[in-house]
This record gives sequence, C-alpha cells and structure tokens, in this order.
Amino acid sequence: MAIEVRSLNGLIEAGVTALIGKDDAEITAGEYTNTADFALSADLDESGEILSVLLVSSESGSGAVQTPAGVLYFFDADPDTSAGDTALVAAGAEHKTLLGFVTINSTDWVSDASGGAAFKAVSIPFHITATIYAVFQTAVGAGAINSAVGDDEMIDLNFWYRRDS
Repeated sequence: MAIEVRSLNGLIEAGVTALIGKDDAEITAGEYTNTADFALSADLDESGEILSVLLVSSESGSGAVQTPAGVLYFFDADPDTSAGDTALVAAGAEHKTLLGFVTINSTDWVSDASGGAAFKAVSIPFHITATIYAVFQTAVGAGAINSAVGDDEMIDLNFWYRRDS
C-alpha cells in the first residue's frame, strides 16, 4: 500500500480580490474599504506567514487611478466592513482578531494613467485558520475614492504566504 506524502510547505498566492469595486460607495479620508475574504486551503486549516502584499489600482470610468496612503489590516475573523465605514465594531472586538497590518505610503505606489501598484515585503505570522480577511483604511488627508458619478476607481489586493501547517 502506497502512502501519499503531501508537503504542506511552500509559497502560495492568495489570489487577486477586490477591496474597492467600481460601483462601491465613496470612500473618504480615514474610511474603510470592503472586507476581502481569502479562503486558504479547501481541505484543511493552515498556519503560516504572509510574506508580501500587492495592491493594484485601476479605473474604468471617468475617475483617476488612485494611489492612497493608508493601512492594510489582516484579521482571522471577519471585520465585516463595507466601503465608507468609519470604524470597526464598537468596543474594538475586531481589533482583538487582528493578525497584523501594513502601512502603505503614497510613495509606495508606482503608477501611470492606466494603473498603479504598491508592493511590500512583510512578515505577518498567522495561526491555524481557514480564512484570512483583509481591509484597507485610507489615511487622514487622503483623497476620496469613487467620489463622483462615473468614477470607477478600483483597488485590488493579492498576497503571498508560506504555509507551515
């Protein structure tokens, strides 16, 4: 009888997921994006470490490519934010499920008229979980996103992680 040996270790791409969609509500300075859910393995919970993050900015209407400063948060429980939320749940319940965060500066973006990207190497360990949740909060003083009719400004997230178990 053959025994199947399956390696759990390796670099894994989470997959591109929208934080801000083209039809989302306006997001102004200090507000949160939608929550992005990243299901890890389909057949087991995992632990590991997020090693890098990529934010991609694009526009498909009459808006402009956005390059906002802010903070990208990772949680092990759903913070259930929607575009334009001004706070997480009262009493900071979501803050207790925070795995880590990445500060994104406006100077981290490389962009032109058709799109932009911000890439950062990070180290965010996570315990055994089935899903990682991410949300971006724009910085105070950042410009508004999807602030006018016809603006189809979007920001997507992808990250790479190492699986330990």
